[in-house]
Amino acid sequence: MAAFQRAMIIDDDPVFGAFAEGLLEDSGIAHVRCTQSAQDVIDAIKHDGGPDLLMCDLNMPVQDGVTILRQLADLKFKGAVAIVSGEAPSVIATVAKLAKLQGLNILGGARKPLDADSLQQLLQSKLRPAYSAGATIGRDDLELSLRDHRVSPYFQAKVSAASGKVVSAEALARFTAHDGIIHGPASFIEVAEKGGLMAPLTTLMLERSVQAARTCLAMNQDLTFAVNVSPTLLYDLELPDRMADIVAAAGLQCSSFVLEITESDQLDVDAAALDVMTRLRIKGFGLSADDFGTGHSNIERLRDVPFTELKIDRSFVTNVLTDAFSRSCVESCVRFGRNLGVAVVAEGVETEETWACLREAGVDMGQGYHLHRPASQDDFIAFLSSQ
Repeated sequence: MAAFQRAMIIDDDPVFGAFAEGLLEDSGIAHVRCTQSAQDVIDAIKHDGGPDLLMCDLNMPVQDGVTILRQLADLKFKGAVAIVSGEAPSVIATVAKLAKLQGLNILGGARKPLDADSLQQLLQSKLRPAYSAGATIGRDDLELSLRDHRVSPYFQAKVSAASGKVVSAEALARFTAHDGIIHGPASFIEVAEKGGLMAPLTTLMLERSVQAARTCLAMNQDLTFAVNVSPTLLYDLELPDRMADIVAAAGLQCSSFVLEITESDQLDVDAAALDVMTRLRIKGFGLSADDFGTGHSNIERLRDVPFTELKIDRSFVTNVLTDAFSRSCVESCVRFGRNLGVAVVAEGVETEETWACLREAGVDMGQGYHLHRPASQDDFIAFLSSQ
């Protein structure tokens, strides 16, 4: 079943418009309309919220695409937007970033001429089973959910670029509502941060990852497991001992676990944070610099903190095939990691072509929907058994 029911195309080239209309219909979208007028889209938004998907050109005679996207943002347009243009990939990528800053739901961009494969790559984020991020979860409900394990990890494999085998897995927090709908972290992480619940959430993720690691060992699958750690926890001097105790109680080694530290303005590497991270390394935990390349202080933190892994931010991975800057960033991260002796992981691998490019660039591991979709512990174990 298609993820979109209604689509509109804004393009001043009627030949391309008719071609794109046919591609969208072939992808399963029931109602597709092509127009050269932004006003038609604006009228549709005011009338009934507009299309589920809008495909927009950039270089048009009356209003350029940047102006149109700004108008859509002013109207709080909720549909997905795909930018398809003959402009340079760097221009398309910049417009996509601008639209995201304006609050639009940007699927991505593609350069003309558009073909079926390029279209599917644009639409795939909506064709995959998505987790809802819109639930309103209060602090009390989240605290209760942590106690009764309605918050649990979904494991996503990390695959070796050299062997093609699963060598690690990241524990991704998911919240299961009473109606059975699974919600991603966007719906509760901020509540956990502000409500002082990051510590019990992280403890739960580690405990469940320990269980999964023991199950894998019983299957002769020696994987490492990654658990996200909020920068706000890195000032708790008791954290290294608590985490090491959880691992030791299961008869495992801390070296089987990697703690992913997200790039954040909240992470100020002062004496307390450096104390905690260094002691975590001494106990054997790996430390991963998550979202590497997105923060102004990434390089300085890499100098100060004993990281064992760099995780290239998905924004560079997604555009590695079409954007020279993204490709250069990936290659630089690989060289940087190799010179420092740390593993380099590319997250957000969505296509085989992207994975091939990343392998050629020299990454150590890849993670993304093309390689493996996040799965419950039982489903993840079943996936490993089938390998």
